[in-house]
Amino acid sequence: GHFPKLYDDLLRYVFAVAVLAGWIAGVALEIADATLALWYSFLAGGIIVVAAVYELPHIQSYRQYLAFVIGAGLFSMMILSINYYGK
Repeated sequence: GHFPKLYDDLLRYVFAVAVLAGWIAGVALEIADATLALWYSFLAGGIIVVAAVYELPHIQSYRQYLAFVIGAGLFSMMILSINYYGK
């Protein structure tokens, strides 16, 4: 990574606490469907942006680009459908 010392010293603990806090909030709070849909869309968008940053520079043909776009679209639909079919 870019900041290994910062991660080792602090961020791994911050991320661990964030996971536990999210779990506790998920168990303890009632979250509206619209809010969940918004969170899922941010999650899907973030994953696609990270994948694009790492994968798009390596694409050398139109077919590879098309496969990436189709995969990103299908992944987005899958993540967003969790809100509707995952209950």
